[in-house]
Amino acid sequence: RSIERTFDHELKGQEGRISSLTDPFGGQIASDEQSIVQAEDGESVVLTIDRLLQKQVETVLERAVREFEADSGQVLIMDPQTGRILVMANAPLVDANNYSTVFERVPINIPLEIEPAIVVEITDPRTNDMVVRGYINDLTPEGRARLSRELQDDLFELEKYFELDDLKRYFLYVGENSRLEIFPAADPPNTFVFSGTGATGGTRTWLKYGNRIGVGAYINRTMQEIYEPGSVFKPITMAIAVDQGEITPEDTYFDEGFVEVDEYLIENAERRVFEEVTMTDCLSYSVNTCMTSVSRKLGKKLFESYIRRFGFGRITGIQLEDEQPGQVLDWRRWSDALLATAAYGQGISSTPLQVVTAFAALANGGKLLKPTIIDSWIEPDGTVEEVHPHILEQVVTEEAAATVTAMLTKGMNEGFARAARVKGYRSEEHTSELQSPDHL
Repeated sequence: RSIERTFDHELKGQEGRISSLTDPFGGQIASDEQSIVQAEDGESVVLTIDRLLQKQVETVLERAVREFEADSGQVLIMDPQTGRILVMANAPLVDANNYSTVFERVPINIPLEIEPAIVVEITDPRTNDMVVRGYINDLTPEGRARLSRELQDDLFELEKYFELDDLKRYFLYVGENSRLEIFPAADPPNTFVFSGTGATGGTRTWLKYGNRIGVGAYINRTMQEIYEPGSVFKPITMAIAVDQGEITPEDTYFDEGFVEVDEYLIENAERRVFEEVTMTDCLSYSVNTCMTSVSRKLGKKLFESYIRRFGFGRITGIQLEDEQPGQVLDWRRWSDALLATAAYGQGISSTPLQVVTAFAALANGGKLLKPTIIDSWIEPDGTVEEVHPHILEQVVTEEAAATVTAMLTKGMNEGFARAARVKGYRSEEHTSELQSPDHL
């Protein structure tokens, strides 16, 4: 449907039309002003999506989202030599024949001791401004009395025009950055279900979206929602440093398990301590502290300019509407802490499409390609107009891209990425650029 909306003019063609003069009774008057516009068929568009592969990925992705109780999941598969998108999958899936299924709700029993942590948001429908955001007890009569006078006045003003209960949205946080939207159960409202005797240990029945995110399933999150890429960004940082000659794969760093930057303490995942590691080990074992030393060598101005060259902070230009650009702050606004955390993908935001496009540049000799979802256009007369690859920029040298590819390959063979190895695919030829195959 996004393709139909984006290319409506090209796809619908030209409607036929007859223009002429008529008399007061609706009769046609023959004159020189009569005109006829013949109807013309529109163009046909052929997508790069591999239908079979798309279906298989959607099946696996939907299963994984359910298994891990994730809000959503995305998968992109791009041909790095052409920029062609072969798979653009989102889960939960939307039934194209019944869009209303996204509104289905199912019961959820919330322990009574957890209920006070439910967050309530009230937005003014006239302006879409957030009026209040607080815990559920803040909106009880007793809780409202404890709010600031300004908030009380704002709520009183809203009540002149709306029922507050109709404006309340309830959220249950299930992680530091993950939350479920929930709804009071109806008929009877907020039915109690006790797991023991008395109220102690009991639960209250609420409702949640059956797919966890409701109408959020309509969003193509591969390009319409931003997130902090995290450790997947580390190879980009390393490629920049290799390209600038600031590091080599064999350079070493001594890891003590933490680095103090400004008032912050940066640690490795699970507080691991690796001691002496090479730059290759830094990628293989995802060492945060090591990465801070790499970005420090680059400096704020150079690092930020390279990040933008890789396509972050701007839309990729794929032929779909509502793509989000993400955010990369101007280097003048970077603190030392941001310089450190940006090295491992925190403090900047991107879309999955931007990340895949940047990675494709590493796999394509350092050439950044514009991603495309259009394979070709077919004219009404049958003429086929193919869409050719569009190189945007040589972001790093071919040598730098090959070096980082080899470093990543070693991580696939020996590091934390071993679980991602593809059975039957040999990658030693890339690793051999770092060390002899006999050592593998």
